[in-house]
This record gives sequence, C-alpha cells and structure tokens, in this order.
Amino acid sequence: MTFVLIPDVRELDPVKKKVRLNHEARRTQLLDTAIELFAQNGFDGVTTKQIALKAGITEALVFKHFKNKKALYAAIIERKMVHKETAINYSLTNVAGKTDYDVLYEVALHTLVEHQDDPTFLRLLLFSALEGHPLSQMFFEERVKGLADLFKEFIQRRVDEGHFWEVDPMVATRTFFGMLVHHITTEHIYQQHELEHLSNEELAASFARIFLSGVQRSGSSV
Repeated sequence: MTFVLIPDVRELDPVKKKVRLNHEARRTQLLDTAIELFAQNGFDGVTTKQIALKAGITEALVFKHFKNKKALYAAIIERKMVHKETAINYSLTNVAGKTDYDVLYEVALHTLVEHQDDPTFLRLLLFSALEGHPLSQMFFEERVKGLADLFKEFIQRRVDEGHFWEVDPMVATRTFFGMLVHHITTEHIYQQHELEHLSNEELAASFARIFLSGVQRSGSSV
C-alpha cells in the first residue's frame, strides 16, 4: 500500500493574523509609513491607497484616522515640529555662564544629531518646498524662522556688547546655518561621506570655531 502525503492547506496558504492596534498605535504607524513614502516620492507622488497598502490596511481605515492626505501631511509636520523644537532653542535661550563657543557648538551639534537620527526629515522638507506645498510655508514660519530669529538675537546681543564685529545678524545667521545645511545635504541627500571619519562632536567644534574666527573681535573670550 502506498501512502501519499497531502500537504496541509494551511501551510500552502497561511492565514496571517492581523495585529489589532489601538487608535494611537495605528495613527503612529500611518504617520511613520507616510513619512517614508513622502520622503521618497514627495506629497504629490503618494496616494492614500499606497499608504494603506504599505501599512497593510484598507484605505478606508486611513480615512478613519485622517480626513484626507493633506490632514495626514499636516500631522507629520506638526509631529516633526514638536520633536525638533526643544534642544536648539534651549541652547539659544539659556546662555548664562556659556562662552560664545559653547553656544555655537551646542547649536551645531544638536542640528547635526537631529538630521543623523532622522535622515528623512530633510528630504521631506525639500519635497514640500519644491512642490509649493502650503504646509512647508507653515513649517518655515513656525520652526525655521523662529529658530533664525533666536539666533539673530544672539548675534545682535554680542555685537551690541562689543564681542562681535558689526555684522548683519541675518547674514551671520545664514552663514552659520548655511555651513550646517551644506554638510547635512552633502551627507544625507548626495550620500558623499568624505568627512565620515569625523564625529558629530568634532564637526560641531570645527563649525563653531570657523564661524567665530570671522565674527569675533580680537581679545574677546572664546
């Protein structure tokens, strides 16, 4: 008698048990999924159907958490703003007992670490700006401009106190952050890693010293 082994149909077509997430966990999952897709293809290049497929859910479930794609994108920008708000602002508003070098080093280091920990962030911003998405302007007004204003105040105060040369605070602000943005763009957008042998701490120290060499009066404490 010959026995024929018949494979278990459950092995041929396994039924995957879907994990039921609570409201907050599902919302977080959708935000993470959308961030990944938006950073790759831009706002206009992604549909809610693609987000649902990537997340392994139905499109209807996406709309249960977010009214539309714009609302989803707004939630992403809001979350990014909250996560990136504290460290740099704290460095610029709590300068008592710090040298100019200390302040600039902290700002540079926080900026470098932020983008290293979240490499999709810059791509998301660039896509938003290039597509003329209104939320990119909202982010600029509430986050970028706010940070620039704090830095300008720091520069102007040091000029008034006689520690810095008479420089335009806005030009100085763009100069300092221009160094950082150029480095971050080269590293994370163009994937050029000539400076990978330097730590973020070493890079921050170099950027701070280079900037100070151009604005700090001779004899002023570093």
